[in-house]
Amino acid sequence: MSLALKAEAPPDHPARARAIGPLIEAHAAHGDRAHCLAPEVLAALYDADLFRMLVPRAIGGAQVHPLDYMATIETLARHDGSTAWCVNQASGVGMGSSHLPREAARAIWGTPQGVACWGPPKPGISMRAVEGGYVVSYEGSFASGSPHATHIGGFVAVTEADGSPRLMADGKGELRAFQVPKDKAEIWFDWDVIGLRGTGSNAYRLTEVFVPTENTWVRDGDSPDPDPYYRLRANQIWAGGFASIALGLAQGMLDALIELAVHKIPRDEKNPIRENHVVQHEVALSEAKLASARLYFRDTLRRFLDELKLQPRASLDMRIAYRLAATHAIHTAREVAEMLYDAAGTHSIFNDGPFARRYRDLRTVTQQLNGRKAHYHNVGRHLLGLQPAMIGF
Repeated sequence: MSLALKAEAPPDHPARARAIGPLIEAHAAHGDRAHCLAPEVLAALYDADLFRMLVPRAIGGAQVHPLDYMATIETLARHDGSTAWCVNQASGVGMGSSHLPREAARAIWGTPQGVACWGPPKPGISMRAVEGGYVVSYEGSFASGSPHATHIGGFVAVTEADGSPRLMADGKGELRAFQVPKDKAEIWFDWDVIGLRGTGSNAYRLTEVFVPTENTWVRDGDSPDPDPYYRLRANQIWAGGFASIALGLAQGMLDALIELAVHKIPRDEKNPIRENHVVQHEVALSEAKLASARLYFRDTLRRFLDELKLQPRASLDMRIAYRLAATHAIHTAREVAEMLYDAAGTHSIFNDGPFARRYRDLRTVTQQLNGRKAHYHNVGRHLLGLQPAMIGF
């Protein structure tokens, strides 16, 4: 009689995030002071292999299902927004690993410490085709994770050796992404901001740097990996990741308020604030808002992924629906944070407490491109039969 061997269960990445959550929260203040993640936090992230969640298994990554990925990002954000932001940003860039030849990808993402970053370009960039690759001059900003990244890059419209633009089959200019070792870049500190201070999202410059062809890929091109989830664009991962970060930050504030409410007795009162009817109402309302926004977002993502199993790209209707769900989650989380910040009273104003950093981080999330209220207007245009001005993916 033979016994069938059980397949090894895939790693539970949300559980890994929960396990290191207390350590991350204990060192979150370090990010505000030092503008980078604490060494202890980085060591825990490497040990849990959380930077490579979206890297293909063939390269050494986890190739995590996007729904599990979003749950992991939200779990990290409940403890610290900067940590979750760094993991999410690196993961979006890391999806480029599915486009590269395996050896080239392993050279960047072959270990848990392999982290790639980039930022949007400033004017005056160039990527000139030469034998064996490209010569790049690039200046970027908002390079989240730059203090701990091993590689840095960007995305540039390609010009041929004669200076003419390289065109794709649809007549549009080819936008090519790339990564190089970080020591090729000049990086300077300009990340003096109110929230997400620990992300170290600094500015950088590359001057006439040679990039081998195998370290480049067409930005938003089709990945050769057969996994349908690699048809997701990086901006789609970031939109969902930022929504998950916002939900996690607001959930962390709600957790903190519930804990505080047991003990906090306001001045000139006799009972803790959990006996206050206004606080009771706002705790219940916060729970309902976050739970419904989370369910709406994840159900929309699930339907989006179902489409990708059947066709090369999700329909415009589906992309619009996903944009709306992600934007709604971000702004619902902001609304909840406003209520909770008020409900905690003076406890909210102290930088070393559990409210101020999360509140500042969440308000910073809403200022990023994926948090723009303009997305509501563009979704509304589509629903009303008009051409949306911007979807972003």
